[in-house]
Amino acid sequence: MARLDPSWSDAYAARIARIESELGRFICGAVLPDGSPCQAEPEKEGRCAAHSGGIFAGETEAVEGRRTRVWLATAVGVVVAVTLVGTFIAARRDPAEKLWSEATVLLASGKSQEAEALLKMLQEEYPSSEFAVRAERVLDIRKGVVPITGESPTERKRLEMQRRETVSRSRSAVERAYYRARNYYLSRNRSDKIKAAALMLAVADSYPGDPRAADALFDAAQLYNVLGLVDDEIRAWQRLVSEYPGDGRVPEALYALGYVFLIERGEKEKADEYFGILLDRYGQTSAAEAARNLLQPPESRSEKGLEEEEPAAPTIRSNPGGM
Repeated sequence: MARLDPSWSDAYAARIARIESELGRFICGAVLPDGSPCQAEPEKEGRCAAHSGGIFAGETEAVEGRRTRVWLATAVGVVVAVTLVGTFIAARRDPAEKLWSEATVLLASGKSQEAEALLKMLQEEYPSSEFAVRAERVLDIRKGVVPITGESPTERKRLEMQRRETVSRSRSAVERAYYRARNYYLSRNRSDKIKAAALMLAVADSYPGDPRAADALFDAAQLYNVLGLVDDEIRAWQRLVSEYPGDGRVPEALYALGYVFLIERGEKEKADEYFGILLDRYGQTSAAEAARNLLQPPESRSEKGLEEEEPAAPTIRSNPGGM
C-alpha cells in the first residue's frame, strides 16, 4: 500500500486501498488539489517523483497556508500589543510632561516666546504637577529672578492642592467605612451590633484625624452599653475623652464613666475621679447636672421630691431624657 501519512483520515486510507486493489499496484497516494489521491506509481519513499520528499503538492499548499495564517496572526498580535502598551503608557503619563518636553525643545531651538507661552499654559492647566514647579523656575530665570530657597508660590500651591486631594480621598473612604458600620448599628440583631462596634473602632483606629473617628468612638461606646459589655464600653468612653478632649460629647463621656464605675462596678473612688473632672470643667452642662442629681444623698432627693429610683441608664447621660 502507499506510504501512509499521519494526516490521512481512515476513510482516505481506505479509498487508497480500494484504488490500489482496482489497479493491481501501489499508488503514490498524495493528496491532490481536488482532494483525490495521486495514482502515479511511487518511485522514492513511497511517493512519485512529483511528491517525493515527504511533503507533496496538497500538503505544501496546506502548510504554506498555515504558515501564512500564523505569520499574520503573530504580526497582528504584535501590533495590538504595542498599541495597548503605548496607550497604557500614554494614559499613565503626566499630561503636563508633554507640554514640558515641547517647551524645552522650543527653548533649545531658540524659540523663546513660544516656549514661554507653553510653560505658562502648563502652570495654569496643571498647577498640581511637578512640571509646573519646573516651569516656574525656568520662567523666573529668564526674567532674571534669582530662585530663593524654600517653597515657591507654585510649589506651595501644588502641595496644597495635593493635600486637598488626599484629604478628599481620605474623607470619601472614612465616610464609606463609617456608614457601613452604621448599617450594622441600626440592626436589632446582637451579632450585627457587635460587628458594628468593631467596625466603629476600626474607623477610629484607621482615621484618627477625621471627625468621624470621634463619632465612631461615641457610637461604639453606646453600642457596648446596649450590649452590656462594660469593659469595652469603658475603653471606648476613655478613648473619646483622651483622644478628642475638645469634642462636645466629652461631658457625656465623663458622666458615663462615672456612672459605670459607681453603679455597675461599685468603684466609688474611680467614679468620683470622673465626676470631679466633669463638675470642675463642665459644671454648666446637662451632664454635670445629671451627675449632681445622681450624687445627691437619698434624704436630699426626698426633700426635693425626687423619686428614689435607680439612676437612668448611661444612654441618657448628657441630656437626660432627651437622647
